[in-house]
Amino acid sequence: MSERIIEVVPYDPAWPAQAAEAITDVRGALAGTITEIEHIGSTAVPGLAAKPIIDLMAAAGQLAAVEAREEALSRLGYRRDHNGMADRLL
Repeated sequence: MSERIIEVVPYDPAWPAQAAEAITDVRGALAGTITEIEHIGSTAVPGLAAKPIIDLMAAAGQLAAVEAREEALSRLGYRRDHNGMADRLL
């Protein structure tokens, strides 16, 4: 089995702007389906070293409405991750 390397880097002050841009893109792709979206995780904490991956969390009234827009999210570079939690889409 190959070893997975996790890279942690110093805080990047560009992360909030990258998150804001991603939020704008996701809001557009999921217009009318999500009620809230936020930048979460270690990259959302100013000054904290982190894996250089912007994490977002969105809330939706109906997961089926989000699933119906999966192609729009795919065009933005997002892909579904199946993890077994029935009440969440990742």
